[in-house]
Amino acid sequence: ANPSSNAPTMAHAPVQVATEEDLALHNGRQLVQVDGRYIALIAHAGELHALDATCYHMGGPLLHADIEDSAEFGPCVVCPWHRYPISLETGDSLYRNMQGVSCSKGVKQRVHAVERRDGKIYVRLRAGEVDAAPVKIESDTYAFEPPPPSGGGVMGGVGGAAKQKSVQSGGVVRSGHVFRRGGTETGAAGTDWLARGGGAGSAAQSQCARMVGKDLARSMCGADGRAPWASGASGASASADHFTAPLPPGFQSFTLQSRRPIASDTVELTVSGDLPGPVSAWTSGAHFLVRLSPRPEAAERPYTPYRRPGDRGQFQILVKSYPTGALSPQLAHLTPGAKLLLRGPLSGAPHIEHTAGQPLCFVTGGTGITPALQVLFMLADARATARLAGTVTSLPAIHVLCFGRRPEDIYLRSDLEGLSKDIPE
Repeated sequence: ANPSSNAPTMAHAPVQVATEEDLALHNGRQLVQVDGRYIALIAHAGELHALDATCYHMGGPLLHADIEDSAEFGPCVVCPWHRYPISLETGDSLYRNMQGVSCSKGVKQRVHAVERRDGKIYVRLRAGEVDAAPVKIESDTYAFEPPPPSGGGVMGGVGGAAKQKSVQSGGVVRSGHVFRRGGTETGAAGTDWLARGGGAGSAAQSQCARMVGKDLARSMCGADGRAPWASGASGASASADHFTAPLPPGFQSFTLQSRRPIASDTVELTVSGDLPGPVSAWTSGAHFLVRLSPRPEAAERPYTPYRRPGDRGQFQILVKSYPTGALSPQLAHLTPGAKLLLRGPLSGAPHIEHTAGQPLCFVTGGTGITPALQVLFMLADARATARLAGTVTSLPAIHVLCFGRRPEDIYLRSDLEGLSKDIPE
């Protein structure tokens, strides 16, 4: 985790978002807005927590999500769509290792400072500025869009000069309870009760079941990495008139040079130009955001580019087209000359101190091969440059494990085999 990424700064003053009475009436869960950012205000075990209301992973709603306690990271909110646990205190996304210990994948969800004063509740945004430059956290992608339904009510007003907004959750059942009731009240037909939104129980339960059932269906269609509820066809077109608007901050325009099919649903796009930012930033699996229009509502998607050894003035993107995706079908069918908007580099793996005699291992699957390719291609390029200079570079043994359902799902296999010649290790 990057301790500075969620560190408080002086750039934001505390803003009153609710009262303790409001929060109690809403069963300790309230959706508020501060400077346009949607924040889940959660009371748990006597403590108040504030974090971005939409899950960083694929846009799931966190407001009414279950909370589980972690011995290592404290209370964690568990996204109802894909069961990702997120620390309420730090924003770390967690997983369990082979020994059953909770470990962090890094800070993925932005958390904010919250305090009580004279019966009022204040939130201070944590923007994560470092040397006046904002540090992106993955939940920023969805922070300014209304979260999907999570069993709450409608947007209502909250008192106070700040005129922030609140979603009144009332006493509506949380997602986990809906599943339990679906199974216990209707027996073996519990799943059908969810699908139909009916069966035993009150009208409120039926309505909540229909809502959760729809959310589940939408979440399973979101393999494109963009929240299905936040996407629309209007944001995916790449017609030229979209580029008459000013580019969003940090984005640059690039031109598609060529398109090469890799599999029935996957293509490799070659883009003209050098990777944005310093070359050194593209050696550790960094990614950029891709969009096809500068319009605020346009869909954007993270992709990890790579550049083959010796190539200059071009780089590649691997795109798998998902039928229900907000952006990937349009990207996969672009023709040479089309324009793309890119912003990066973003994230990437931290520097790894290598222990002599120990191999490095990449574990990949499908289009997830691209971060490994970025690193390996850069290593091969650096080695070739060193040879031309008459120097010798040593590398540890490198293993690449590629997984797929079928042999043809191992993308860019010929490139990997070529790398084994360039990098005998």
